[in-house]
Amino acid sequence: MTITPTDVTVVPPAQTAAPDTLVSNGVVLNPTKTYRVTVNNFMATGGDGYGVFVGGTNTLGGAQDIDALVAYLSGGYKAPSAAYDRAATALQLPRVTRLP
Repeated sequence: MTITPTDVTVVPPAQTAAPDTLVSNGVVLNPTKTYRVTVNNFMATGGDGYGVFVGGTNTLGGAQDIDALVAYLSGGYKAPSAAYDRAATALQLPRVTRLP
């Protein structure tokens, strides 16, 4: 599966420069210019058929998404409410009500 964008414009996260249009009307405006993009591992390896990143060069690896989740949860994270309690009155109500 090949994805051909019609228009692609990159806006820097911190407004340090004007937005840069990469593709306009399906035409790459500056095919010799190099861009560095950040994507998760799933997208970088062609996930969901989006294979445009597979051909990237000078790739850098990093932590996996699961590593960030584990670090967050083990860093003193506390659940916002009490654990699930099957005996709670609010949970004794029927979940589905059949109407006539």
